[in-house]
Amino acid sequence: MYRGLFLILAFLILSLPLLGQGFSFSEYYSPDLYRAHIQNWGAQKDTNGFIHFANGAGVLTFNGRSWKSNHVGLTGRATSVLLSKRGQLFISGENAFGFLAPDSGSNVSFRSLTNKFYTEEEDIAPHQDLHELNERIYFRHLYGINEIDGNEYYKHELSGDTLFGFSGNVGDSLLLGSRKGLQSFKKNRGFKYVAGSELLKGDVTWASFMIDSVNVMLGSRKNLLTIYDGENFEKFPTEADDYLLDNQLYDGEKINDSLYAIATLGGGIVFINNDGELEKIFNENTGLATNAVYDLYLDSEDILWISMLKGVQKLIVDDNITRYSTIAGLEDAVFGVAFSEDHIWVNTVLGLFVSELLEPENVIKFVAVPFGGITDIITWKNEAYIIGIDGVYKTTGNRIGEKVVNGNYLFLVEDSSSENLKFINQSRIVEFDGHNSTFTALNIIPRFEKALQHKEELFIMHSRDGIHEIVDGEAELIPIENNSRLKVYNDFGLIDSTIYAGVDSDGGSSIYKYDSVENKFIKSDFFARYPQYDTKQVFNFKQCSEVEAWFTVNMKLIRAYKINDQWEFQDSSYNLIKSPTNYEGLYTTTCADDGVWFGTATGLYHLKDANKANTTEFKTNITGIYLEQDSLVYGGFGESVKKLTFQYSDNQVRITYAAASYIKPELNVYSYILEGFDPAWSEWNSETQKDYTNLPEGNYMFKVRSKNAYGVAGLIDSIPIKILPPWYRTWWAYLLYTLAIAGLLYLAHKIRINQILKVYRIRNNIASDLHDEVSATLSSISYFAQAIKSDAIKGDKNRFVTLISDSAGDAKEKISDIVWAINPEHDEWRGFLSKCRRYASDLLESKEMKYSLKIIEDIPGELDMQLRQHLWLIYKEMVTNSVRHSDAKQLDVIINYKKGKLNIVVQDNGKGMDVDKVKKGNGLVNINKRVDQINGDITLTSDASFGTRWVLQVSV
Repeated sequence: MYRGLFLILAFLILSLPLLGQGFSFSEYYSPDLYRAHIQNWGAQKDTNGFIHFANGAGVLTFNGRSWKSNHVGLTGRATSVLLSKRGQLFISGENAFGFLAPDSGSNVSFRSLTNKFYTEEEDIAPHQDLHELNERIYFRHLYGINEIDGNEYYKHELSGDTLFGFSGNVGDSLLLGSRKGLQSFKKNRGFKYVAGSELLKGDVTWASFMIDSVNVMLGSRKNLLTIYDGENFEKFPTEADDYLLDNQLYDGEKINDSLYAIATLGGGIVFINNDGELEKIFNENTGLATNAVYDLYLDSEDILWISMLKGVQKLIVDDNITRYSTIAGLEDAVFGVAFSEDHIWVNTVLGLFVSELLEPENVIKFVAVPFGGITDIITWKNEAYIIGIDGVYKTTGNRIGEKVVNGNYLFLVEDSSSENLKFINQSRIVEFDGHNSTFTALNIIPRFEKALQHKEELFIMHSRDGIHEIVDGEAELIPIENNSRLKVYNDFGLIDSTIYAGVDSDGGSSIYKYDSVENKFIKSDFFARYPQYDTKQVFNFKQCSEVEAWFTVNMKLIRAYKINDQWEFQDSSYNLIKSPTNYEGLYTTTCADDGVWFGTATGLYHLKDANKANTTEFKTNITGIYLEQDSLVYGGFGESVKKLTFQYSDNQVRITYAAASYIKPELNVYSYILEGFDPAWSEWNSETQKDYTNLPEGNYMFKVRSKNAYGVAGLIDSIPIKILPPWYRTWWAYLLYTLAIAGLLYLAHKIRINQILKVYRIRNNIASDLHDEVSATLSSISYFAQAIKSDAIKGDKNRFVTLISDSAGDAKEKISDIVWAINPEHDEWRGFLSKCRRYASDLLESKEMKYSLKIIEDIPGELDMQLRQHLWLIYKEMVTNSVRHSDAKQLDVIINYKKGKLNIVVQDNGKGMDVDKVKKGNGLVNINKRVDQINGDITLTSDASFGTRWVLQVSV
C-alpha cells in the first residue's frame, strides 16, 4: 500500500528506540538520572510549577529540564513535602524539618526549623507527615505533632506508649493513627480518642484521602479500605481486596470523582472505581519500574507522580489517548488495525497480533498470531478479516478462521456505496457478500497498492506508477496538471465525495483533487488558508465522518473538522501521537465507534474523544542565568529578582528556561525575546537555552514563553538585566574626560599664550640684538659720515671712509648672524656644529694662527632657535676675543656632549687678561647675560703663564 513499505518499516524498527510505555503514557526517572538516593517518599508542586520529591538524600527538585538535590539535616533524608496556602514549601525529615527558600542566587535552599522546637540535648524523633489546617502547619512524628502558628511554635505529645504511624486531614481536625486506634487533634483541644476506631485496633493505617467534602478514605494493611465521615466507619470492599492484602496497601490518591489509585509495597498501583470495581493495575508487567510504591501525587495536568523504592515515575491518568507499544506486546510498527466483537487485530511489519486481557492487571496485551504474507486487515460487519497473499480469512475469537475468498495478492477496494466487500488483483475483481464470491475478469493491469470505487468508476494507485482508472478492463493513467516528470503518490481517497491524492512532484508537494471533466489531478485549495500545510507532503488521510477527517502532513497528525461547511484544522492536541523523533511515520488511520485508531512506527494509538479540550495552566520559568556559560548567578527558584546587574566584562550571558508542563517535556516549544536587543520574538523551537555574547551596556528585559505538548500556551516569565558600561564609559569616566578636555583646552590656551609670548620675546631679543649689536655700529657709521662732511675736522678724511667700511662690514656680519640664528632651516645640531667649525677655521687661518678643533659631529634632538642664537653669539664672542686680544699663537676649541649637557671649551696660549677688569666690559657682560638666558654655566680663567680658558656648560 505504501512505497517501499517493507524496507522503510524494517529500517524504522531497527533504527528507532522503542519506548516501553504499555500503560497509556508514563516515563521513568531513575536514580542514575537524578543522581540521588533510590528511595522517594512524597511529591509536591510549588507555585512556579517545579516539582519536589522527598528523597532519601534530601529534597529533589525537577524543573522540567534538570534535577537538583538539597540535603536535609544530618542524615539528609526527607520524608514529606507540603505546599502551604501561602505558597511556602515545608519539608519533614528524619532528624530535621523546615522549609525551602531561595538563597542569594535564587537557588533552592533548605532552612531548618528544628531548633525552634528542640534543644541540642534533646533527641529528635523522625518526622514523617506534613499537614496544614486553619493556616497552621503540623509536622507529625512518632510521639505527636509540632505546630507552627504564624511566628509561634508549639509541641504536642500524647503520653503513654502510643506510637503514631499515620496522619491525615479530616475536616478541621488532624487524624492520627496507631495500633490502638485513631486520635484526633484540634487546636486548643488537644488529642482525643476517635470513637468507633476500635475497628482499626491492632492494624496499621497508612493511607487517607478525601473522596468528597465530608468523607475520607482510610487505608490499612488488614482492614484495607474504610470510609470515615467524621462520626462513623464503614468498610469499603473492592474487587482488588485479595490483591491488596497480598501486596501491602501503603498510600492512596483520588484521581477523579469515579476513580481512586491505591499504592502497594509489592504490587504497584491498583485503580478502582467508586463502586469498588477493579479498573486496572499498573505494575511491573504493565510498565511500572518497580512494584514498591511509597507515595502518589496527582498534579493539575492529570499526571500521577509515583514515588517508589527505586526512582520516580509519572503516569498520565487521563486516558483519552491510550498507547499500546512494547509493554503491550507491540514491538514494531503498525500499519493495519481491525476489530472483532471481543478482540483487536493488528498488522505489523513483523507479523500479526491479537489482543488478550492481561489478568489481574485488566489491561490489553497483544500476542503474536502465526500467519504469513499479510496484505491488509479490515473490519466488516463487526468482524475482523485478514487479507493474505492467497486469499481472505475470517477471524474467530482470537484465532484465524476459514478462508472465505480465494485469490492471490488481493487488495481491498474501498467502496462506501456497496454493502459487500470488494477485492482486486491484477487479473480480476472479487465481490463477497458474506457467504459467496463473484468474479469479474480484468486484463493485466499495472501494479498497485490501493484501490477505490467511486460511483461507477474504479481507480487504482501505485506510489511510483501513478493513479489509473479502470475502463473496460483496461488501466488508463490519470495525469496531474503540471505534467511533472517525477511524481510520487503517497495516498489517495475520498473527502466529501471527491477524490484527493497526496502527491510529491516537480511542481511541489501538496494535496491534489481529481477533476473528472478534465480527467486529471489539479492542485487543491484544501489547505489554502493554512500555508503551514499547503506546500507540505501529505502522506495519508482518512475522512471519518461528514465533519471530521485526519491527515498526516510532514510526519504531523492533523485533524480537519467542519464548521459551517468550512474545513478548519488543528494539530497540537494530538502531539502525543508521535515519537520524540521527527522520523516516525503514521501509516494508517482507522475510524471506529469508540474513537480513532492510529498505526505508527512505534505502536498503536487510540484517541477516544477528538473534541476533548486539553487545557491546563502552567508557568514558563527562567531556570538559570550563567556568565561565561558556566558561572551560575541566578537559579530561578522563588520569585524573580528585581534586576540582575552585570559588569561589562560579564556581558556573555546564557539563559536557561523550562516549561512547568510535564506531559511530554521534550515536545514543549519556546519563543524568547531580549527587549532592547532582539528585534522581535524568536521562532518557536525546542531549545531550552539562549546565549547572548558581547551585549552592549544598557537595560534589557528577557522574556520567554512556551507551549506544551497539547499546544497550550504557558504563562510568560521575564527578568530584567542590566549591563554596566565599561569603566571608560561610566559617569565618573566622562567627568574625568570633561576635566581632561578642560585641562587640555587650558593647556592649549597656555601654550598659545606662551607661543605668543615666545614670539614677543623673540621679537624683543631680535630688537635687543639689533640694538646691542648693530645699532652702535650704525651710529658709528653715522658719526663717521658726519665727520667727513664736517668742516671742523681738518686733514685727511679718508680714514673715516675706512672706518665706515669696517663698521658696515661688522654690521653686515652681525645682521647675518641674527638672520641665521632665527632661520628654522638651521634647527639641527649638525648645521650649528659645522658653522662653529667653519667660523673658527676661517678666522684662525686668516690670522695665520695655529688651532685644533675637537667638535662632535652630531647631537641628538633638535636645536631650539633661541638656544642656537645664544650659543652662536657666545661661541663667536669667545673665539673672537681670543683672536683679537690675546696675542696667542695657538687656539684650541672643544665641543662635546655628555649626559644631556653641551660643553664648549675655548682656550688660547696668549698673554692672558685681567679677569676682573674684563668682566666689566661689554663683551663679557653680553656673554653672561646670554648664558643666564639659556640657564647655562660659564667660567673664565686667565693667566699670563698659560693664556685664557672659557668653559661653557648648558643642558640640552
